[in-house]
Amino acid sequence: FGAWQWKKNEEYKWHWEPIPMSDPVARVTQSWSAQTLSQRLQKSGKVRDAKTFREAAQQMGLTQVAKGGYDLPEKAGPLELAKIFKAGPSRINVTFPEGFTALQIARRLEANKFSAAPEFLKMAYPPDKNVSPLEGKLFPDTYLLPIKGSARDIVG
Repeated sequence: FGAWQWKKNEEYKWHWEPIPMSDPVARVTQSWSAQTLSQRLQKSGKVRDAKTFREAAQQMGLTQVAKGGYDLPEKAGPLELAKIFKAGPSRINVTFPEGFTALQIARRLEANKFSAAPEFLKMAYPPDKNVSPLEGKLFPDTYLLPIKGSARDIVG
């Protein structure tokens, strides 16, 4: 009985130990329950066991996860991941359709609560220019931008 109990205890601890993250950003495509997140984290190799993550999520009071991108450390365990997801996304998906002007891009950034939208607008329309120097240089695509990023994150 003692050896069996020791083995179970070691296995339990192993599930809680940090593991290397294969991707520096976790993408949540829509609002998910902690249950759905736990399954996706296990499937992507970010946790060893979905049940252990659900236990960590419960300890953190995490029941729902907001849509967005979450920056991950190089290594993390279930409890650290639960804290990250509880804090909310650090990145947002913003789509710029083909044909969008720099002004439309600035408005889209503002609507998505991108912190540097005003900075981008100033960069896109400097007072000494009649036409935006960014017109035609911004490609239509969906970008995963840091919420607290700078205008340079968009312009590159």
